Amino acid sequence: MKQGLTRNKQIQLLLYLVLGFGLIAVYSTFNPEFSSFFPSCPFHSLTGLYCPGCGSQRAIYDLLHAKFLRAFSHNPLLILGILTGVYKAMLWVKYPNSKDAPNNLLYHQRTPWVVLIIIIGFWILRNIPLLSYLQP
Repeated sequence: MKQGLTRNKQIQLLLYLVLGFGLIAVYSTFNPEFSSFFPSCPFHSLTGLYCPGCGSQRAIYDLLHAKFLRAFSHNPLLILGILTGVYKAMLWVKYPNSKDAPNNLLYHQRTPWVVLIIIIGFWILRNIPLLSYLQP
């Protein structure tokens, strides 16, 4: 028997939507490349190296303005993360009771290790001078 979202999940979903639309409003209005109130990456500021998240703010701005290739060039890992988040949100809405959710790769016991390896690998690769196209 399929149930709808519980009251708690409805409130959580509403809060996520309000927060999401607020962030969309800010990022679609102001370009992080030229606006001074967006924070810069502390890791890059301290070391001069790029972290896995560097370029994410510019990528979000470009995604909201339908500049998909430019967004991908700023941070390809962000695109993968967004797609994974959308998939997770769809599962969360479709199966509010986690016992009803089908088995999928997001819940596999090795998934956190695979994600960690991808992030660390991307972090290392984007700081190799020969692979400068991975830099934001």
